[in-house]
Amino acid sequence: MTDWEPKITTFLCNWCSYGAADLAGVSRFQYPPNFRVIRIPCSARVSPKFILAALRRGADGVWVSGDTPATAITWKVITTRAENLLS
Repeated sequence: MTDWEPKITTFLCNWCSYGAADLAGVSRFQYPPNFRVIRIPCSARVSPKFILAALRRGADGVWVSGDTPATAITWKVITTRAENLLS
């Protein structure tokens, strides 16, 4: 049996997923040490370049967690600005 565990880079939305991870820490729950948490303003802002950079730097996997595009904070701002420009 091997002790290998994959290194996972996680991009967590400040408004939802990161709050859950923070609450887990405050509640003294432990998440696996092979997860590397990166707090981001909104999951809608994660560029494919970020994912590729994480993989190039040794991550075995990448997890992006956040709202759906319909509820994401950044997505709402972007679509509102676009609507204002078109009106």
